[in-house]
Amino acid sequence: MKVVIQVAEADDAKAWALLQRHSPGVALPNRTFVVSEEALTALRGAGVRLIVFSVEEQLKRELDQEEILIVEKEADVL
Repeated sequence: MKVVIQVAEADDAKAWALLQRHSPGVALPNRTFVVSEEALTALRGAGVRLIVFSVEEQLKRELDQEEILIVEKEADVL
């Protein structure tokens, strides 16, 4: 499953280090990444602050059950 995320500027270096170990993914402008579910779990476990922009449907349902806010459009939070 693929997830589109944006990482907080302060956590960018930490995120890069984790992403290199956990996921073949895509790096986009503005600290935005397309990553696997495994990579998302690793980032959260390491305390990386991020916004989830888009999730494949099955993972989205699982995250909704955990009451995690999923942002459907870009926000200027980070």
